Parts: sequence; structure tokens; C-alpha cells
Amino acid sequence: MTTAKTTDELSRINDLIHDYWFDIEDAVFDAQVGVVTLPFTRPAQDQERARAFRRSEVPDRRFFLKIYHVKRWVVEDRQRVGLYDFNEVVYEPSSRSIKITTGIPIHLVAEVEDLEVSVEEAGGALSS
Repeated sequence: MTTAKTTDELSRINDLIHDYWFDIEDAVFDAQVGVVTLPFTRPAQDQERARAFRRSEVPDRRFFLKIYHVKRWVVEDRQRVGLYDFNEVVYEPSSRSIKITTGIPIHLVAEVEDLEVSVEEAGGALSS
């Protein structure tokens, strides 16, 4: 797991998620524990090489972008395309909000008590 608790540490998160795609319908806000979870998939690193040598395909790996200490989660999806690509996660201290920017316009904002964002791999830990 890779976790960011400061604005400087967010660059590690952004390096891990940039240009990967997520389905906004898969986003979950658990208001009881204050966590937003956005599942996304990254192709296995050697997927192309496996195809080139006609070996069995390597499955894609599933990850989760998680935002903690969330008081309110706002989604305004006017485009309604479903799939969006991560650009970056930005923390705005004055409003205590975390914004997720994408290549296709969608408004994703988590109002938080504290900055804490992580990327976790399904079934295991991910380190940067």
C-alpha cells in the first residue's frame, strides 16, 4: 500500500494512477467509516511481451484508490460516459477538499477532515 498524508506525498499517488481508467459506477462512499473507494485496473507489466511470445495472457491487476476521513463525497457527472481516466489527485487545504481530475470532464470532490489517500492492490500491497 502507498499512502499520502501530505501534499508532497500526493505525487507518489499520482504516479501510480495517472492515465489509468475507472468506472464511476464502481465508486463507493462508505459514510459510516468515511472512505471513498475507486477501483481501477492496470494492465500487467509484461502483458505485451506475453502476447508477443504467444504465452498465456497475463491477467490485469486490480487496484483501489482510497480517500479517508471523508465527510462528504460529491459527484457531478454531466458527460455520463461511465469510464474516466485519472489525471491527478489534488488537495486544497483552504477548503479541506480532495479533487480528482480526469481527462474527460467530471466533478469529483471529497470534503475531508484530514488528508489521507492510498493506492492498494487487490490481494496484496503495492509500493512505489
